[in-house]
Amino acid sequence: MTGKTFIISSHDIAIRATEMILNLTDSPLHEVIVRPYKGKRSTDQNARLWALHQAAAHHTGYSAEEMHEFCKSRFLGAREVKVGDQAWTIPLSSSKLNTAQFTVFMDQVEAFYASELEIML
Repeated sequence: MTGKTFIISSHDIAIRATEMILNLTDSPLHEVIVRPYKGKRSTDQNARLWALHQAAAHHTGYSAEEMHEFCKSRFLGAREVKVGDQAWTIPLSSSKLNTAQFTVFMDQVEAFYASELEIML
């Protein structure tokens, strides 16, 4: 059996997950993890963000990837990484944002592009 993930959004789904656990055998061993659900950003959100970055790239002459890194630093923050005697400032990742957090990030990017670069989709 391959892994199975249940998003417990109703009593019926909780029952199905419980039944599956009760039917597990002792061999092979299984791992069950229960944690609060954190939705990920949607593909539509991601596509819109990259369309904004592409438009900004065309306007500024930088690449869409560079615009993405810039926006991550500006709106998500950054951390310093030191290796030996050299230090770099690395933007925080947008890939770990849930849908609500990603919406806030995207709204900030869109507002910045609209006000500073006059770019709108």
